Amino acid sequence: MGRSRSRSIERKKRSRSRSPSGSKRHSRSSRHKKTRSKSKDRRKSHKKSYHRSGSRPRSRSTSSNSSVDVENELKKRELEKMLDDKRKIKDREEEAQKQIEAEINRRVEIEVAKRLQLELAKKEAEIEQEVQKRLQSAKQIMEKEMQIELERQKQSQFKAFLEKEEDESRNRAELNRIISENNRKIEMQQLKIAEENQKLVEEQRKLLEERQRFEEERRKREIDQQKLILGKQGTRPKLSFSLSTR
Repeated sequence: MGRSRSRSIERKKRSRSRSPSGSKRHSRSSRHKKTRSKSKDRRKSHKKSYHRSGSRPRSRSTSSNSSVDVENELKKRELEKMLDDKRKIKDREEEAQKQIEAEINRRVEIEVAKRLQLELAKKEAEIEQEVQKRLQSAKQIMEKEMQIELERQKQSQFKAFLEKEEDESRNRAELNRIISENNRKIEMQQLKIAEENQKLVEEQRKLLEERQRFEEERRKREIDQQKLILGKQGTRPKLSFSLSTR
C-alpha cells in the first residue's frame, strides 16, 4: 500500500512538471485551498466569537420572549374584555332587576291603596261613630278638668292674695319700725354732731386767743429789739425768750 501511494505521487509530480496547464491547475488549487483555509479560519473565529459573546442565542431568546409577551398581552386583553363584558351584562341585569322591583313595589302600593280605600269606605260609618263618641267623651273630660283647674286657680289666687296682704302688713310694720329707728339714730347723730361742733368752736376760740397772745408777745419783742439797736436805753437789757403759758 505504501509503495502504490508513493508511485501515484511520483506520477502526479511528473505529469504536473511536464504540462504547464498542470502547474496552473496546481496554483489554482493551492489558491483555492488557501481561500478555503482562510474561510475555515474565519468560521472558526466566528464560532469562537459566537460562543463567547452568545449574540445569536440572545437574539433568539429575546424574540421568543417578545412573542410570549405579545401572546400574554393578547390573552390579558381578551380576559379584560371578557370581564368587562361580564360586568356590563351584570350591570344591565342589576338595572333590569331594579326596574322590575320598582315596578312590583309600585303595583303593590297601588293595590294596597285600593284595598285600603275599600276598607275605609266599608268602615267609614263605624269609624265616624267611634270618632264622635271619643270626641264627646274627651270633651266631657276636658270640661270637667277645666272646671277643676279653674276652682284650683281661684283658691290659689285667694290664698296668694291673703299671703300678700299679710306680707304687706308685716312689711309696713317693719318699715315703720325701721323709720322710727332711723329717726332715733338721726336725732342721736345730730346731737352728737352739735356737741362736736360746740367743741370745735371752743377749740377754735382757744386757738384764736393763743394766736393773739403770741402776736402781742412777738410785737413786744420786736419793739424791745428795735430799742436795743437804736441805743435809746443806757444799759443793755436782759433778753427773755421764754413764752408764758396759761
